[in-house]
Amino acid sequence: FLNEIVPVCEECNINLALHPDDPPVKKLANGQPQIIYDIEQIEKVCNLVPSPRNGVCFCQGTFASRGINIPSAIRKLGEKIKFVHARNVVCKNDEGTEFYETWQDTGDIDMFEAMKAYYEVGLTCTIRPDHVPSMATESNELPGYHVLGRLFALGYLKGLMESVQKSA
Repeated sequence: FLNEIVPVCEECNINLALHPDDPPVKKLANGQPQIIYDIEQIEKVCNLVPSPRNGVCFCQGTFASRGINIPSAIRKLGEKIKFVHARNVVCKNDEGTEFYETWQDTGDIDMFEAMKAYYEVGLTCTIRPDHVPSMATESNELPGYHVLGRLFALGYLKGLMESVQKSA
């Protein structure tokens, strides 16, 4: 697949961004194996067909729920990151099986340190909030994707980005 699609991505000047398996476990509850659930596997896929267009959708919550240090992973993957899902989680274990999603400004990920790492590696791609809790008055019909929660998360992330840039 990559041998066929990466040249097309290069020709069209678009990025391929692989999202890791979510939840990030070796096997799903039904026994189906997963193949891309940690940083080493993401790197392997990116290196199968080396190209500035072959990269990753860096889903912070997926990697953090596996116990992966997010700022270190950002620095390791660097320019391979083509898109960011900036979400936060609280983890109960490092196997990716027991966690819950929370606001971007709470949880196990140090979001300021994550934003510093993105800045240090020169990231220029889209960073968007992902899976925000519902706010009061929201129906919860679209869990994780309601407007008020996303507005809060966007403001928080933008403030972090500005703080990192000004402190650099």
